[in-house]
Amino acid sequence: MKKIILEIAEFTLPEQLHLYLQDALSLPADCETLDEIYDFLTDIDESMTIVLPQEVADDEHLGEYGERLLTVFDEAAAENPNLKVEVI
Repeated sequence: MKKIILEIAEFTLPEQLHLYLQDALSLPADCETLDEIYDFLTDIDESMTIVLPQEVADDEHLGEYGERLLTVFDEAAAENPNLKVEVI
């Protein structure tokens, strides 16, 4: 099983986050919205665990956008049996 730990707790702009995720998750360059990230995650066909920090949803970081990001990862994991998400 592949395990990816996302170091995103300090991001404050969605654009920074998306650039990082494109590299860390090998997202396609045109994968720029939360809906597109969801689609990518639900299509993962290898066993994978992705670890995200809860702090990404704090107001001094990404706030509501971070909350939506965590929801996208959780919902994608519920849809895709190959994907496990841990929020720490």
